[in-house]
Order: sequence, then structure tokens, then C-alpha cells
Amino acid sequence: MCWLGSGGSLAYSVRVIANGAIMGSFVQVVILILTMLVSAQVAAAEKVALVLSGGGARGAAHIGVLRELERRQVRPDLIVGVSFGALVGGLYSSGMALDDIEQLMAELSLAKNFQDRPERALQTYRQKNDNAGNLLNFDVGAGINGVKLPLGLVQGQELSVTLAKVLLPVSNQRDFSQLPIPFVAVATDIETGQAVRLDRGNLATVIKASLAVPVVFAPVSIDGRLLVDGGVANNLPVNVARDLGATQVIAVDASMPRLRADQLTSFVSVVDQITTLLTRANADRQLSRLGPNDFLVSPDLDGIGSLDLARTADAIGAGRAAALADIDWRTLRALDTLPWASWQAERLARFQASQRIDSVTVFNGSRLDGRAIVNQLNFTPGQILQPEQLEQDLRRVYAMGIFERVEADVIEDRQGQKSLEIRTREKAWGPDYLNFGAGVEDNFRGDAAYSFRLSYTATGQNPTGGELKTTLELGRDPSLSVRFYQPIGYGTPWFAEAELYTARRLLRIYDQGLPVAEYLVSDTGIGFDIGRQLSSWGEIRIGLEKSEPRSELQLGTNVLDRADTQAAVTVSFAADTLDSLAFPSSGVRTELSYATSRQKLGAAQDYESAAMRLLVPYSGRYGTVLARLEGGEVLSKDAPPERAFTLGGFTRLSGYSPGELAGSRLGLLSLVAYQPIESTLGLGQMYRGLSLETGGVFLSDEAISFSDLLNGYSVFMGLDTQLGPLYLSFGASEGGRKSVSLTLGRPLGE
Repeated sequence: MCWLGSGGSLAYSVRVIANGAIMGSFVQVVILILTMLVSAQVAAAEKVALVLSGGGARGAAHIGVLRELERRQVRPDLIVGVSFGALVGGLYSSGMALDDIEQLMAELSLAKNFQDRPERALQTYRQKNDNAGNLLNFDVGAGINGVKLPLGLVQGQELSVTLAKVLLPVSNQRDFSQLPIPFVAVATDIETGQAVRLDRGNLATVIKASLAVPVVFAPVSIDGRLLVDGGVANNLPVNVARDLGATQVIAVDASMPRLRADQLTSFVSVVDQITTLLTRANADRQLSRLGPNDFLVSPDLDGIGSLDLARTADAIGAGRAAALADIDWRTLRALDTLPWASWQAERLARFQASQRIDSVTVFNGSRLDGRAIVNQLNFTPGQILQPEQLEQDLRRVYAMGIFERVEADVIEDRQGQKSLEIRTREKAWGPDYLNFGAGVEDNFRGDAAYSFRLSYTATGQNPTGGELKTTLELGRDPSLSVRFYQPIGYGTPWFAEAELYTARRLLRIYDQGLPVAEYLVSDTGIGFDIGRQLSSWGEIRIGLEKSEPRSELQLGTNVLDRADTQAAVTVSFAADTLDSLAFPSSGVRTELSYATSRQKLGAAQDYESAAMRLLVPYSGRYGTVLARLEGGEVLSKDAPPERAFTLGGFTRLSGYSPGELAGSRLGLLSLVAYQPIESTLGLGQMYRGLSLETGGVFLSDEAISFSDLLNGYSVFMGLDTQLGPLYLSFGASEGGRKSVSLTLGRPLGE
């Protein structure tokens, strides 16, 4: 029979022989057993564990330590990681090359990877418009029981997608001891406060759980436990490495240092200090477990904060320098060149493995019909799943807007068949949400316009994804609208939308720059559209609209005709591929609309109107230039004055007041140049810029020449804030018109 010695993986066989040779055989067995025990002890003595702490962006120092280990051909037998250490350690253990890990770290950003809003490229045109003016980057739940909040400011979906993409080659490896380097992550059970060892499951989900900083990230549910950042309970888990048989530990401590009294300058720094005290205290307790054969690597990360992702290269350099200084390399076992090259090649090769998927299963954790989710997936079973394909499919499903997380798993059965499992979970604080918006436009000459918007969205009204949205806007131009959006079918691009609205606005009529009349214009109406989404970049609609406009003279002399019933057929086309509305650097945005009002539809008069707008940014070495072209015309003398086009305000003939120029024909061309600059405010990216503008508004029967166009310019400072884009500008236009204005919430790309 054949036995397998567990300690040293020593295999040997024993034969049953005649009685005369029993004593000799017994001696042989004893010798072999002793040999096995000695081999086990030697193997155990050579078990080196690498323990990687948390510390946020400071954890990039772990890459530097690994680079020095590789240079000296030292292979860890085990990696234990916490938080950012779990990210670096998990990627390396799974076979990812250090160059690729470093590139991934360099590409991480707070703006992209640590937020939940789907990127604009994957949002439908309707979603882009709805999200444009929202103050919050997340939805606040609302219902009959009051306001409900998510368990974290960020659900971490973008990070989940990134990890699922890069770890796809090993996504079917459930047992982390079978990775090229055995790996264990540490997280914290938010209910008990106990450290939790994670050595199997979905590696991407495990790493995310270990990274989930409380309050910032929502807890991650694994096996019925809500898990958060492992640093809360054990930021330097030397004890885990010891329990797993390590006799020599290399512990890399990238924890945040305690702040001095003079550094505690705000409540934010006090909160940071409390967090640091918790992690520092448990890390210090672990240091007592280090023995004389162990090494503590303490990188000099002075000045690098936990959020300084832009300083990844500096942290890596500090890690490498600390490894050289703090490790006695003579005591570490290095592999010879051939064994090292063979092992390294095998490790990297495993990470290049492809995943051929035989079936796809969607676990629908929402009230939507599963077909609506399936129709968002482009992958077809029976093919090799590419990382980019998985990334796009996950993002498309998440962009539906009702899920708090969408995750992928590859499950391999005993016959070697692989199934891609897509798991969705509806937002726990839904299905109804509140959001807010605000706007300011003030030229400091009495023409100030302030607004505050509150929206209430009820999702999942039926299995196909019907949505009811109510929007209330308060300020100088208040309005109330109720829209019901209904997809036609399960996940198809066709839709219908009905709207009820009432609005009121202040309309000033100017003559030679002075207001001669002021009207309070109100409008109440109903509309119904049928449309089709054009992938994620645009839409086309056709609809009917009927309204009852009214105008009341508030000040000055009456110069407008009486408003009356309007009823029109409308057609519109829109496309938007801009990367940002506030300060776009790429893409294009265009809108075309046409309306024809007819008495046979119930209108008081016949008229037609058409309008267009085109925005194209071009980015180069020194910044971005945004070209803007607008045009419009009311094709009838009988059109109501409420249909008039207006100009004035920032970048729209900047020397004039907002809406100061009005007419039935509009033309505007502007070039807006802006450049990012350094800012110490910490409120967002700052820009400086200028604009050149030419255009005007005219009467429909008025002959127009180039000499009739008005020219203007502005210089401005801009700030891309959480409240929306903020611009402080000085503008001037022909006729000696000058204006200083403050604008909040009206993006350049709108």
C-alpha cells in the first residue's frame, strides 16, 4: 500500500514480508518515520510568511517590498493581507505580475474607482439628464417610514467591477491555498468586532470586504456576516501567519501614524486620529508576536496620506528602501536561478488562463423581471469570456440604476463545466429615492436667479422597470413636474413617457439694455412621447404636447400679445457622448428639435419652430477648447411670445444679463477654452479659462447680416465641486456691456 507523508510531502511504500524479516522491516519503518518527522520540521522551519498591513494608498509600499523579494529570488510560502495589503497581496498571490499591479495602482482614482455613479458612457441619455444637476452622488431612500440611508457613502461597485475584471483568470479558484502563493485576507465582522479570516470564496469579493472602510464603504456580506475593513480588528495579522505554521514572518507596516496635537486642526483630522488610534493599537499588539527571526519593515511614508493615490510611485520607492534596510537577507532562503524562473513562469502563466464559459445564470435580487437583466448582457455561452466583455456587461446591468451591487462569479463543477453567475442585489434603502439640486446665476446688478430642486423617484413600478419621478423646483422660476417612464418590453430600447407639468418664470423685456416690462409667465401642460434609446449615447422621440400658457404684466408697459392654448406635435433627436458636463474634454453633444402647433389639435394658432445645439470639445497639451453652436427659429409670425429664444449670461454673450436678448431667431457661436490648475482648497478640480462669443437674436422678418452680430468675451475661474460646477467670471460684449457673474450648477456642456 502507499502512504503520503503530510509534513514534507514524502511518499514511500512498505511491503508486508515474511516473519523472519519483521525486525529488519520494523527498523526500516522507524527510520522512515523519523525521516518524515525531520523533513516536516525542516519544511516548517522554512515556511516564510509575508504579512501586509492596511494603510490606504500608503499600502502601495507593499509593491516595493515585493519587488525587492523578487530581485533576490525569495518566494513567500504564505501571504496574509489586510485592506490595501489584501489588495496587493491577493493580486500577487493569484499570479499577477508586479508591473501590472503597479499599473493598476497608478490608475486607481477616487473620482473613478471609489464612487457608485455609472460612468456617463454607460448611462442612457435620459439618465445623463436626470443625474446632471444632482447634488448627491448617491440616492437617499424615502418611504412611508421616513428617510433611509445606505450603509456606506459608497457601495464600491466600480471597485468590484475592476477587481472582477483583473481577477477573471482565477475567478473559478475557490480555495486560496491553491493559488500560486497561498493567501489569506482579514476582515472585521461589524456585528461582533472580531477579525475574520477569509481563505476561500470569490477572491474579488473577499478583497473588497477587507478594503471596506466603515462609513465610507458599505459592509460586504459573506456567508451571512457583514464585513468591513480588517484594520478595524487586526491591521497587522502576525498571529494569523503564526497559526498557519509560519516560523519566519516579514511584516510590512504601512499604517497611518498618530497625529501630533498641532496637526489636529479640524473635526476631520480628529476623526482620522480616532481611526488611527484603533488600528495602531491592534497593530502594536501584533508587534509583540514578532520573534528574533522575524522582520518588521517600516517604510518611511512621511507626507503620504491614506488617500494619496497619486503618490503610488513614492510609496513603492519607500517600500523598496525599507526592505533593503530592515531585512537581513542572509537569513532568507533564496531559490536558485532555474527553480525561481520555473516557479515565476508557472505563477504568471496561471494568471493568463482563459475562462471558457458553458452557461450563464442570473440571480435576480430585484423586482424586475429577469429578462430585463439578461437583455443587458452581450456575452454568449460557449465562448471564452474576455475581461473587457465581463466589465462592460457588469457595468451595463448596474447602469439600470436600481442595484446596490452587481457581481460575477465563475463556478466550475466536477465535470469541468464552467458557469458564469451574475448576482444582483436591489438597493436595500429603495425602491423610492430623494435627490437634490441647486443653481445660482447672479450678475450683481439685481438680476439674480436662485433655485433649489427636490426630486422623488419611485422605481420598479412594474416588472419591466416603470419609473415615476416627481420634481419640484423652487426659486425665481418655480416648477413642478410628474413624469412616468415606461420601457416597452423587457430590456428593449423602446419606451413611452407621459408628463404633467406646471411652471412659472419671470420674463424681462429689455430695450437698449434697460428693462421696460416684466411679466410673470405661467404654463401648465401635458405631454406624451414614444421614443427609442440609441444605445447609451442618444435617443429619438416623437410626441404630443398641449399646454395653457398665461402671462401677467408685473412692471412696465404691456408689449406682449395675450397667450393662449398651445397644442403641438414634437420630434427630437439627441446624442451625448461627453465625458463630463461640467468641464468636458472629449465626446460630442447635440440636440435637434422641431414642433408644429396646429389649430386642429386644439391650438389657438398655427406655428412651427425648430432649434439645434452642438457642443464639441477638443483637448490638447495645454487644455481644452469647447466649440458651441446654437441656432433656432420660430417659423411663423403668429407664434406666442413664450416661444421666443433668449441670449445673455455666462458664455452666451457674457456682457448681457441672462435672458436680456429675446427674439424669434437665434444664432450663437462660442469658443470656451479652459485649463486645469493646482488648487489647495480641497473642494474639487480648479480651472482657469476664457470664452469668445458671437451671435444675436432677431425678429423673423428681419434681414440679417454679419454686421448685426454681437461679439463678446469672458475670463473666468471654475471649480468642479460636489454641488456642481462653479464659475466666477468677468464678461464684456459690444455696446459697452460688462458684467461680473457668479454661476453655480449650469455646466459648460449643458
